[in-house]
Amino acid sequence: MHEVAFNRSVFISSTSRGLNSYREQIVEMLRAHDIAAIEQRSFKPEQEDALKLINNAILRATGVICLVGPYFGVPKDKMNEDMSPRLSYTQWECLLAMRLGLKPLIYVLEDAFFEDQGGIQDEAELYPELPDSLYFRKWQNDFRKHLAIDCGRGSIKTPSELWRRLAMINWEKWPTK
Repeated sequence: MHEVAFNRSVFISSTSRGLNSYREQIVEMLRAHDIAAIEQRSFKPEQEDALKLINNAILRATGVICLVGPYFGVPKDKMNEDMSPRLSYTQWECLLAMRLGLKPLIYVLEDAFFEDQGGIQDEAELYPELPDSLYFRKWQNDFRKHLAIDCGRGSIKTPSELWRRLAMINWEKWPTK
């Protein structure tokens, strides 16, 4: 078996909760098009240099795919004193890709997307050890609305709609820097 040299790479950003299987399928889709996949799950939030590793990976990538679901993910910093929203690592990855002009493929997933997976759980149940967990869901919903409405990204209601949109990508032309 020979190694394939990849000229293009895509950073895949999403929370692990509810999206692992989708991320794995996207990795396979990219490999089928000779595109290397860089997964955010390679970086552990508790690592001291996690943000630096993420930033470097996105800077090296020729493209970014962001799956933005209902879960906030892991906060990248401590609570803001004024209780203003802070960013999760996945939010940071998405915003960084946009700021760098990488034209990321951003898929805002509605709550209905997860109905086949048993629905959405409350963040307070998921992260009882974090005193501010009640704010996470609101911050994530605000972020999703911003992407869907203000950035004109729209939203996705079903997994089949996600796969349809991914199938419409011209993989010969995307991603390129």
